Amino acid sequence: MLNNLNVEQINNVVAALKENPDLGITVTKAKSVWKGGFKVETNVKDFKILADEPCALGGSDSAPNPMALLLSSYGACLSIVFVFLATLRDIEIEKLEIELEGDVDIPAFLAHENPFKNSPTPGFNEIRTKVFVRSKATMEELEEICEQALAISPVGQTMIKSVRLSNEFSRRRLA
Repeated sequence: MLNNLNVEQINNVVAALKENPDLGITVTKAKSVWKGGFKVETNVKDFKILADEPCALGGSDSAPNPMALLLSSYGACLSIVFVFLATLRDIEIEKLEIELEGDVDIPAFLAHENPFKNSPTPGFNEIRTKVFVRSKATMEELEEICEQALAISPVGQTMIKSVRLSNEFSRRRLA
């Protein structure tokens, strides 16, 4: 065990994926259900994730808003990838914290017209991270791991590349 991870299991997974990359192609599913106001409950596997908007935007501030959840997903992903890479290098991580902040263009979201007609678009315009680590590894090793984690974070890569979004509106009414 290293970093509370089973090193043998991780090495076996890495070896299996190198031998057969198709094993790593998966589908993730979620279902979001509106709960009134701006409250939404999303089910992913056996987990419930709640979302709301702050009072200043008309919500009840009962949960993080979707942009905060996106930021937290990115931070969690970076943390997981960082520890994974450190474990592969046989580096113990004593403590890891990632601070994230992003600039959101709220007026673009609140516009009643197609946002693509205007120059600003809804969402984060920039996300900044600061990574803090306590480890006996050298600063150079930790910086390499950090750079690699940023480069291969699935959430980060999803945000920076153009992802096809397909949408189907069902004409079936809910019961």
